[in-house]
Amino acid sequence: TAAGGHGGSGTSTTSTTSTGGMGGAPPSVVFGAASEHPVACGVASDIAIAHADGDGQLDVLVAAGCLSLHRGVGDGGLHSAESVTANDFGTALAVGYIDADHPETPGADPLDVVGLETDARIYLGDGKGAFSAVGLVKANGAGHPGHAALAPLYGSDALELVTVAANAVSVWTGDGKAAFVGPHPVD
Repeated sequence: TAAGGHGGSGTSTTSTTSTGGMGGAPPSVVFGAASEHPVACGVASDIAIAHADGDGQLDVLVAAGCLSLHRGVGDGGLHSAESVTANDFGTALAVGYIDADHPETPGADPLDVVGLETDARIYLGDGKGAFSAVGLVKANGAGHPGHAALAPLYGSDALELVTVAANAVSVWTGDGKAAFVGPHPVD
Protein backbone atom coordinates (compact mmCIF):
# COMPACT_ATOMS: atom_id res chain seq x y z
CA THR A 1 0.00 0.00 0.00
CA ALA A 2 1.25 3.49 -0.89
CA ALA A 3 -0.16 6.87 0.08
CA GLY A 4 0.52 10.41 -1.06
CA GLY A 5 -1.07 13.81 -1.15
CA HIS A 6 -0.68 17.33 -2.43
CA GLY A 7 -0.72 20.85 -1.07
CA GLY A 8 -2.86 23.72 -2.18
CA SER A 9 -6.08 24.96 -0.72
CA GLY A 10 -7.51 21.48 -0.16
CA THR A 11 -6.28 18.04 0.70
CA SER A 12 -6.15 14.87 -1.31
CA THR A 13 -4.94 11.38 -0.52
CA THR A 14 -4.31 8.53 -2.92
CA SER A 15 -3.83 4.93 -1.94
CA THR A 16 -3.36 1.79 -3.97
CA THR A 17 -3.63 -1.80 -2.92
CA SER A 18 -2.40 -4.67 -5.04
CA THR A 19 -4.62 -7.73 -4.97
CA GLY A 20 -2.50 -9.92 -7.16
CA GLY A 21 0.67 -10.25 -9.17
CA MET A 22 1.13 -11.22 -12.77
CA GLY A 23 -2.09 -12.67 -14.05
CA GLY A 24 -3.95 -11.77 -10.87
CA ALA A 25 -6.72 -9.26 -10.47
CA PRO A 26 -5.80 -5.67 -11.35
CA PRO A 27 -4.87 -3.46 -8.42
CA SER A 28 -7.68 -1.45 -6.89
CA VAL A 29 -7.17 2.29 -6.65
CA VAL A 30 -8.92 4.45 -4.10
CA PHE A 31 -8.77 8.23 -4.19
CA GLY A 32 -9.33 10.20 -1.03
CA ALA A 33 -11.23 13.44 -0.69
CA ALA A 34 -10.73 15.78 -3.63
CA SER A 35 -9.83 19.45 -3.42
CA GLU A 36 -12.69 21.54 -4.75
CA HIS A 37 -12.00 24.72 -6.69
CA PRO A 38 -15.15 26.53 -7.89
CA VAL A 39 -15.10 27.83 -11.46
CA ALA A 40 -15.27 31.57 -12.16
CA CYS A 41 -18.62 31.46 -13.98
CA GLY A 42 -21.44 29.15 -15.02
CA VAL A 43 -21.35 25.37 -14.78
CA ALA A 44 -18.18 23.45 -15.65
CA SER A 45 -18.57 21.35 -18.80
CA ASP A 46 -15.07 20.68 -20.22
CA ILE A 47 -11.49 20.81 -18.96
CA ALA A 48 -7.92 21.01 -20.26
CA ILE A 49 -4.57 21.10 -18.48
CA ALA A 50 -1.79 23.12 -20.11
CA HIS A 51 0.78 25.87 -19.59
CA ALA A 52 -1.37 29.01 -19.95
CA ASP A 53 0.55 31.77 -18.18
CA GLY A 54 4.25 31.21 -18.84
CA ASP A 55 5.30 30.48 -15.24
CA GLY A 56 6.28 26.87 -15.98
CA GLN A 57 3.46 25.42 -13.85
CA LEU A 58 0.55 23.51 -15.35
CA ASP A 59 -2.74 25.38 -15.23
CA VAL A 60 -6.34 24.14 -15.37
CA LEU A 61 -8.67 25.66 -17.97
CA VAL A 62 -12.41 25.03 -17.66
CA ALA A 63 -15.19 25.77 -20.16
CA ALA A 64 -18.12 27.04 -18.10
CA GLY A 65 -19.78 29.65 -20.31
CA CYS A 66 -16.63 31.73 -19.85
CA LEU A 67 -13.09 30.35 -19.84
CA SER A 68 -12.21 29.80 -16.19
CA LEU A 69 -8.47 29.70 -15.46
CA HIS A 70 -7.05 28.08 -12.33
CA ARG A 71 -3.33 28.89 -12.23
CA GLY A 72 -1.17 26.06 -10.91
CA VAL A 73 1.11 26.73 -7.94
CA GLY A 74 3.51 23.87 -8.65
CA ASP A 75 2.77 21.56 -5.73
CA GLY A 76 -0.52 20.20 -7.05
CA GLY A 77 -2.52 23.12 -5.70
CA LEU A 78 -4.41 25.73 -7.67
CA HIS A 79 -5.08 29.42 -7.21
CA SER A 80 -8.70 30.62 -7.16
CA ALA A 81 -10.41 30.70 -10.55
CA GLU A 82 -10.47 33.79 -12.70
CA SER A 83 -12.62 34.42 -15.76
CA VAL A 84 -10.31 35.17 -18.69
CA THR A 85 -12.90 35.53 -21.50
CA ALA A 86 -16.40 36.91 -21.95
CA ASN A 87 -19.39 34.77 -21.00
CA ASP A 88 -19.88 33.58 -24.60
CA PHE A 89 -16.95 31.14 -24.53
CA GLY A 90 -19.02 27.97 -24.85
CA THR A 91 -19.26 24.59 -23.19
CA ALA A 92 -16.34 22.75 -24.81
CA LEU A 93 -12.71 23.72 -25.33
CA ALA A 94 -9.57 22.73 -27.15
CA VAL A 95 -6.06 24.05 -26.48
CA GLY A 96 -3.02 24.34 -28.72
CA TYR A 97 -0.66 26.72 -30.46
CA ILE A 98 -2.87 28.05 -33.26
CA ASP A 99 -0.76 30.93 -34.56
CA ALA A 100 2.98 31.03 -35.08
CA ASP A 101 3.86 33.93 -32.73
CA HIS A 102 7.48 32.87 -32.41
CA PRO A 103 8.38 30.45 -35.23
CA GLU A 104 12.08 31.07 -34.63
CA THR A 105 11.82 29.78 -31.04
CA PRO A 106 10.02 26.42 -30.78
CA GLY A 107 7.95 26.19 -27.61
CA ALA A 108 7.84 29.97 -27.12
CA ASP A 109 4.33 30.45 -28.50
CA PRO A 110 1.66 31.39 -25.96
CA LEU A 111 -1.14 28.88 -25.54
CA ASP A 112 -4.28 29.53 -27.61
CA VAL A 113 -7.79 28.13 -27.06
CA VAL A 114 -10.97 27.36 -28.96
CA GLY A 115 -14.31 27.77 -27.20
CA LEU A 116 -17.12 25.73 -28.70
CA GLU A 117 -20.86 26.22 -28.54
CA THR A 118 -22.82 26.35 -31.81
CA ASP A 119 -19.74 27.83 -33.50
CA ALA A 120 -16.06 27.78 -32.54
CA ARG A 121 -14.56 30.97 -31.09
CA ILE A 122 -10.81 31.39 -31.53
CA TYR A 123 -8.87 33.03 -28.67
CA LEU A 124 -5.17 33.84 -28.85
CA GLY A 125 -3.17 33.79 -25.64
CA ASP A 126 -0.70 36.44 -24.53
CA GLY A 127 1.52 33.99 -22.60
CA LYS A 128 0.46 35.53 -19.27
CA GLY A 129 -2.95 33.87 -18.88
CA ALA A 130 -5.08 36.36 -20.84
CA PHE A 131 -6.91 35.46 -24.06
CA SER A 132 -8.32 37.70 -26.82
CA ALA A 133 -11.13 36.68 -29.18
CA VAL A 134 -9.85 36.93 -32.76
CA GLY A 135 -12.22 34.87 -34.88
CA LEU A 136 -15.27 32.73 -35.26
CA VAL A 137 -15.49 29.45 -37.19
CA LYS A 138 -19.07 28.91 -38.36
CA ALA A 139 -20.33 25.35 -38.10
CA ASN A 140 -21.76 25.61 -41.67
CA GLY A 141 -24.47 23.03 -41.10
CA ALA A 142 -22.08 20.59 -39.42
CA GLY A 143 -24.56 20.15 -36.58
CA HIS A 144 -24.14 21.33 -33.00
CA PRO A 145 -20.56 20.34 -32.15
CA GLY A 146 -20.11 18.87 -28.70
CA HIS A 147 -16.34 18.46 -28.49
CA ALA A 148 -13.27 19.90 -30.20
CA ALA A 149 -9.59 19.09 -30.63
CA LEU A 150 -6.61 20.76 -32.31
CA ALA A 151 -3.93 18.69 -34.07
CA PRO A 152 -1.60 18.91 -37.11
CA LEU A 153 -3.53 16.35 -39.17
CA TYR A 154 -1.95 17.24 -42.51
CA GLY A 155 1.66 17.04 -41.35
CA SER A 156 2.38 20.77 -41.30
CA ASP A 157 3.01 23.00 -38.30
CA ALA A 158 -0.50 24.47 -38.62
CA LEU A 159 -3.18 22.90 -36.44
CA GLU A 160 -6.51 21.68 -37.76
CA LEU A 161 -9.73 22.12 -35.78
CA VAL A 162 -11.65 18.87 -35.40
CA THR A 163 -15.18 18.80 -33.98
CA VAL A 164 -17.70 16.08 -33.36
CA ALA A 165 -21.47 16.51 -33.50
CA ALA A 166 -23.70 13.53 -32.73
CA ASN A 167 -22.15 10.88 -34.99
CA ALA A 168 -20.23 13.12 -37.42
CA VAL A 169 -16.63 14.38 -37.38
CA SER A 170 -15.78 17.68 -39.10
CA VAL A 171 -12.29 19.02 -39.90
CA TRP A 172 -11.32 22.65 -40.57
CA THR A 173 -7.86 23.29 -42.05
CA GLY A 174 -5.76 25.79 -40.11
CA ASP A 175 -3.45 28.32 -41.77
CA GLY A 176 -1.10 28.83 -38.80
CA LYS A 177 -2.41 32.38 -38.38
CA ALA A 178 -5.66 31.72 -36.46
CA ALA A 179 -7.88 31.19 -39.52
CA PHE A 180 -9.63 27.94 -40.41
CA VAL A 181 -11.27 26.80 -43.66
CA GLY A 182 -13.87 24.05 -43.90
CA PRO A 183 -15.48 21.90 -42.84
CA HIS A 184 -13.92 19.23 -45.03
CA PRO A 185 -15.50 15.82 -45.54
CA VAL A 186 -14.00 12.98 -43.54
CA ASP A 187 -13.60 9.76 -45.53
